[in-house]
Amino acid sequence: MNWYIRRQLILAPIGILAILIFFRVLQKDSSITYDEIVQHYRIEEYSGLVIDKYVDEDEHNYQKVILQHEYGERTIVFNHETGSIFSFIEVNDSLIKEIDTLAIRIIRENLDTLITMKFDKWITNPNTR
Repeated sequence: MNWYIRRQLILAPIGILAILIFFRVLQKDSSITYDEIVQHYRIEEYSGLVIDKYVDEDEHNYQKVILQHEYGERTIVFNHETGSIFSFIEVNDSLIKEIDTLAIRIIRENLDTLITMKFDKWITNPNTR
């Protein structure tokens, strides 16, 4: 066997292994864990009047609520929340979400309630199944 073929037989498996390791590292770095998702929602803080709510078919069917507040508008995305808060929220509700909690205060005519967001581990992190 000549030198070139032997070199190719040695380098090909090394190259394949390097590609597999690269994609595994890339996949691990780009995935978000359940704890990171919950922490993201926990540290959010917002308040305002709901002026619109919709399911964004152009962006993974994310459930979005548009709030009007004193500085303009803000979009709140409920794409990982599994407790049906999005279904409960109505246009013209006032929402108050304080930092370091998963509770959202919802105020409307004849209603003032506090609802805690819920997250299912198996939905947000398939590795925990």
